[in-house]
Amino acid sequence: MPGNVTNAPTVTKTQLATLITGGLSLTNGSTVVITINSASNYTQINAGGGAVSLIGAAGQPGATLQVNMAAGYAPSPSDTFTIITNAASMTGTFAGLPNNALASLANGYTAKITYTSTAVTLSNLSRGATGSTLLFW
Repeated sequence: MPGNVTNAPTVTKTQLATLITGGLSLTNGSTVVITINSASNYTQINAGGGAVSLIGAAGQPGATLQVNMAAGYAPSPSDTFTIITNAASMTGTFAGLPNNALASLANGYTAKITYTSTAVTLSNLSRGATGSTLLFW
């Protein structure tokens, strides 16, 4: 997708394909939809040409993250999903999901969300732990 993407109401793989040539700026009211089919087949958003901002307006949460898993897929603890990458910088977090948050997932799974200056990653999927945020629908 050429250029910058700013405040898209819902961002999915079909809208983004695999590469945004400009930056990605998502605030309160925006939703990023990630679909995980397997450990090697999942939505990856690459903002290769610019910065990624997940910061909400003053006093507002950032964008919402919605992660869908394919029916029958059971992730293993070693699965890691790098859902957003970029070549510039990344600021902010998804609403209710600070760095290293343990998120409750459907079917009793949890995952840790990690933000770096160039990526957002879901990892350490497990069953039985208790997280604070519903992340998978």
